Amino acid sequence: MIAVARPLALFCVALSLCISGSAEGAELFGYTPRDVSANQTEQGLRIASKGRGNEFSLMLEGRDFKPLSSERLQVASDGRDVEIVFIPVASDLAEKPDVETLEAYKRWAVSKGGGDGWHLVENSEEAFAFSNGKKCLLWEMESPGKGSPQAQYRIIAATTNYRNVVALIGSGADADALASMKAYLRVTLLTLRSEKPEQTPAPTAEELLDAGAPLAQSLELWRLLTGIESRALLNNRLMTEQDNSLPAAIPVEPDTLMRATRHVLRNAHEKEPMLPAFVFDGKSLHAINLTGYDDQTDRYAYWDPWGKGSFLAAGSNVARVAATPDAKKPRIWNVRSEELRRVIYALELEFGAMSKLAGEIPLGAFAALGDRIDDAKKTDLFTWFHLKQTATGKNAAGHRVATFRSTSGQFGPLAALDVTTDEGGRLLDLDLRLHRSFIDDPATTAFARDFAKSFLRSATAERDEPWIGPLLKQIEFDIKGLVLFGKSPPDASLPSQPTEDYLTFLGQKERMTRALSLTNFSMTNLAAKKDSELVISLETMR
Repeated sequence: MIAVARPLALFCVALSLCISGSAEGAELFGYTPRDVSANQTEQGLRIASKGRGNEFSLMLEGRDFKPLSSERLQVASDGRDVEIVFIPVASDLAEKPDVETLEAYKRWAVSKGGGDGWHLVENSEEAFAFSNGKKCLLWEMESPGKGSPQAQYRIIAATTNYRNVVALIGSGADADALASMKAYLRVTLLTLRSEKPEQTPAPTAEELLDAGAPLAQSLELWRLLTGIESRALLNNRLMTEQDNSLPAAIPVEPDTLMRATRHVLRNAHEKEPMLPAFVFDGKSLHAINLTGYDDQTDRYAYWDPWGKGSFLAAGSNVARVAATPDAKKPRIWNVRSEELRRVIYALELEFGAMSKLAGEIPLGAFAALGDRIDDAKKTDLFTWFHLKQTATGKNAAGHRVATFRSTSGQFGPLAALDVTTDEGGRLLDLDLRLHRSFIDDPATTAFARDFAKSFLRSATAERDEPWIGPLLKQIEFDIKGLVLFGKSPPDASLPSQPTEDYLTFLGQKERMTRALSLTNFSMTNLAAKKDSELVISLETMR
């Protein structure tokens, strides 16, 4: 059974959310910046963005500004219409020169516009730069007027800002209008200033509750309120790059996310659980609390923090989801499974509940080793170290435990991998046992460290790096008086003092434990008459 009740779960209002790489909710050439304010001054309209990682300000000169859209940052002044958009830079472009990033954005915009009949005007590209050398790029797009013999033109002027491209989009009907708009966009773009936010204290739980919290803040909110860490299953078809980078967010397929939701609700301790979930309709993010699932009707029940109506009711969202109120329970709504699947963005659980879930349905808890013992046997960890099964047994809970050792005559007796599985062969726990003499002896420590490092790298996800990265670096490179293959740490440094978990690896501390993304990681030094050993464990909870 999984405990999911969270009486202080998210009660947030709909928040603007830009989805990187998703067609839903995207404008033609970019996304509307979030957390944007506009203030009219004597010179014109000052636009300021406080979006994390995309802070900037710029000045639109003119007078009598009028908004042209309630959903897009599009304004009119002095006969000109200008829109401001942005798009996150892909990770493979993050370290590239500005000119490469802008060229990549231009190709993306041309590709996106092609579906709506827009194409690049030949020889229309113009490059210019800020006084500090940062590059800008301008070009024209043309479309044969829909329902009109007159062609339509758009001018796009773009530059980079942190890990984003910021672009201004204008239009013109003839040569004079195009030339005027180009000059205006060039001047306007060069007023852009990247503004690093002031260092402010982390928000308190009360402040987060008052403001409403997106995913990253929600995880932090629950930690502040309870002292308990949370994890989130994240829809990998809708996730933003920012949320995908969170170590505590685990991307899964939408079907897996829906299966996990049903599993948790069916196995909850509480009669009426409150399971925090986020939904995204292509425009706004909203938090709800799922309270049940009906197998017969294939519908989910949920509580909506909105005082009147529901974000998922017909007419309240742009995804055409039409949830209906429960006839017997006030403020409880019902939504069809197919509709919820279209908009579910994330499911949030306390770490213990998430780790338990990982032991009950396939979530990739053990990364490259897969979900089943047959898959693990085919991986590099088993083939490189020549691991063969040497024994089998059962633990106190009745689960099967298979022991694997290296066929190497020298090191086989000094290390063992215990693999705990359920009746169907699904991986539940992994325990690498290394004799202390194997680790401590200068003649064998390199091999013991390689085994430990390879085990952790194979059985933990890349997003666990923030938690175990320093330990892995110390295991690999902190070998006194021995240089392995001419290696050195990637940043040419190790922690000035050994970390607590590394002291455990060295045998100077008895035990350490840490919650990773889906498993509990621990190291324990066990005393024995003949030879003590270090046990490195990765476990799901049951």
